[in-house]
Amino acid sequence: MRTKTPITLPASIRSCGDFAPLLGAGVALVLVALHGRPLHAMVSFWAMSLATGLGVTIGFHRLFAHRSFITTRWAECLFMILGCMAGMGSPFAWIANHRVHHRHSDQEGDPRSYRIRGRGFLGVLAGGWELYLVWLRDSKETYSPSTIKDLASRPDLAWIDRHWFKFFLLGLAIPAGVGFLIGGTAYDALIGFAWGGLFRYFVILQVNFLADALNHQWGSRDYETGDHSRNNLLLGLLAFGEGWHNNHHAFPYSARHGFHWWQPDFGWSVIWLMEHIGLVWRVKRPKLVGRRATVLAQAAFANVADRMQMRKYSKGEVIIRQGDAGEEFFLIGRGTAGVTMQVAGDPERSVATLAAGDVFGEMALLTDEPRNATVRALEEMEVYCLRKDDFREALDRSVGFKEQIRRIYSDRYPVAVAARAA
Repeated sequence: MRTKTPITLPASIRSCGDFAPLLGAGVALVLVALHGRPLHAMVSFWAMSLATGLGVTIGFHRLFAHRSFITTRWAECLFMILGCMAGMGSPFAWIANHRVHHRHSDQEGDPRSYRIRGRGFLGVLAGGWELYLVWLRDSKETYSPSTIKDLASRPDLAWIDRHWFKFFLLGLAIPAGVGFLIGGTAYDALIGFAWGGLFRYFVILQVNFLADALNHQWGSRDYETGDHSRNNLLLGLLAFGEGWHNNHHAFPYSARHGFHWWQPDFGWSVIWLMEHIGLVWRVKRPKLVGRRATVLAQAAFANVADRMQMRKYSKGEVIIRQGDAGEEFFLIGRGTAGVTMQVAGDPERSVATLAAGDVFGEMALLTDEPRNATVRALEEMEVYCLRKDDFREALDRSVGFKEQIRRIYSDRYPVAVAARAA
């Protein structure tokens, strides 16, 4: 059977189209300056910006790239179509490249490793413009089909991917049609097309460029993730929560990117609302320890249980300290412990509480890197310990847990997120 491929624009058209969004935005501004701005054109601009923006952040990113929640098939198709209308290219290519980005973040092989070069204000402006041209012309259509086998096996999603450009054009035409129905004149259709279509596309494109360029360059870091991901308030607002990128790289499977009230995440607000009215379910949140991983861990180490040593810790006693070498794996038998982290000279802060049955300490043993968190007993505790050699033997003898751990830690994330895929 011949494999059908998505629409690929000729190189000449792509080259001419590099500056088409800028020209379209200019046309929209000139029309308003010369002939006025009808209310329906502004409503179309905001409505289409909201719909297509959510198509990217909720659809392409959180639903398809990371499977952060489950929804109905019709909702999946709707989100993918809205993402196509945003004009980001083939949805399969976008999703595949994003998955690869997480596997090789800021390393060789990362298809989204963009950084602005330059010194001083003028140097940064020049470097930003140069990067912008590279970003526009960078082919976003090349990807490995094996990366999105789960999506390509769906005939409905594959059909949408093949016809993504038609849906993009539909996203430009809808505001024009609405303008004509409301105003009844050719100008109403034209201004609807210019503002709800062309100018909206220009704005969405710029926000996506800023997210790609700045999310790994400027902002704060709450988690040590092994890359340059940052949290950025401006992009958190403009990109519907996509600016909390360091949070996202620490908990990539989480549907929620803004973890605190001061980290606005409109995409998460929509998902939360959909969950409460029953449109989505099995929504993944940034839990630091999950029961599923605990059960797998207990099963994995059952065959070496005789080698686990029980230790007692007093309240306030340190079990592992951030920066120390990892030599043991831990399973809590009784009591609770607190997890704290200290990043880039900031004050130590609490990030989790562990209870009986929870496991911790795997990351340093798997990567031979120092501990990235401190764990202290919050009360009298009994903790079972397993030495590094016995830990690795347990992994080798328990394929199920080994594969789970390999998937969880494929991007070398912190130990505190050991069960984020649960």
